[in-house]
Amino acid sequence: MNIEFKTLVLWLNANRLSLNIKKTNYMIFSPHKRASPDINLLINGENISRVYETKFLGVILDHKLSWNPHVRYIKNKISKTIGILFKARKSLGCKYLVSLYNTLVLPYLSYCLIVWGGANQTTLDPLIKMQKRALRCICNVNRRASTQELFKNTRILKLNDIYRYSQILFMYKFKKGLLPDIFNNLFTFNYEIHQHHTRQSSLIHVPKFKTLLSKNYIKYSGVLAWNNISNHVSDDVCIATFKKRVKTSILKHY
Repeated sequence: MNIEFKTLVLWLNANRLSLNIKKTNYMIFSPHKRASPDINLLINGENISRVYETKFLGVILDHKLSWNPHVRYIKNKISKTIGILFKARKSLGCKYLVSLYNTLVLPYLSYCLIVWGGANQTTLDPLIKMQKRALRCICNVNRRASTQELFKNTRILKLNDIYRYSQILFMYKFKKGLLPDIFNNLFTFNYEIHQHHTRQSSLIHVPKFKTLLSKNYIKYSGVLAWNNISNHVSDDVCIATFKKRVKTSILKHY
């Protein structure tokens, strides 16, 4: 690593760029409970500090990839906006409160959800409760009222379904060639594996994984979501129409 850093410094100098050492740190990712030792990393003779969580492009990464710090961060953000909804419901109707929700709450729930939405349900539970709280506020009902019909009537997707919706849109963009080139070989169609013309040949091949954690990756859960929705929603439409059809299909099960 230190040898590579020397090469990095040469490249930075050659391109007249500088690196802020005070804002530079390193993290060791490990799923094991055993603690990993610190590493002595140097750039231009200065030590780089080790961190156990850091914000990268608005997403808080932790060394166990548990997403607990990011969920806490989102929860704190949403709790403030729910206060705004409570004040606004005195003068605004449900229709306008839904618009306010889409502006103030939904962006926090959906931003990079395709990355952290596969966290276990215990981790996501605080956000699920916060979303239901916001929904009850919008519909001006008792805090213990059931939210099943409220989600359907307001056409607001549940957190887990927002995650599935994001995965399906990602898969749509992959099939249509709308993703960056780096994703071109991420998935394989069934017809690329065998030459038999079956109903399943046009679907994306479901890979095999050995661990439960691996099944949360988009290479597995995203493929399952896509293959399932393909039976109900045609993808031979523009992305705007496809989005509406996918959302309507999900809401039918509420």
